[in-house]
Amino acid sequence: MKAVKAIEEKEDISVELIDLRTIAPMDSDHVIESVKKTGRLLVVHEAVKTLGIGAELISRVNEGAFFHLEAQPTRLTAPDITVPLPKGERHHIFDPKRIELEIKKVATFE
Repeated sequence: MKAVKAIEEKEDISVELIDLRTIAPMDSDHVIESVKKTGRLLVVHEAVKTLGIGAELISRVNEGAFFHLEAQPTRLTAPDITVPLPKGERHHIFDPKRIELEIKKVATFE
């Protein structure tokens, strides 16, 4: 899993990874409790940004833990384009390094 690899590279930042196994039902309570502890949220998914599950998850966090946020909730997603054929897939899917960079941005937000 790319997120796990990215987290392993960020030894200087403590990360709580929640792997939602289902989105219906969604365990948003677990995510909200994590945000209350950490004050931050980075949603990573490979679907496109618009109308993706990340938007729904951020909405639920805003409703349940808004005053605990210390940084803006952030989504790292595929670009809003038509999913390319297999030869162009590498342009659509991000790598662990990009996840690392987003973790750092969210963690150091002031």
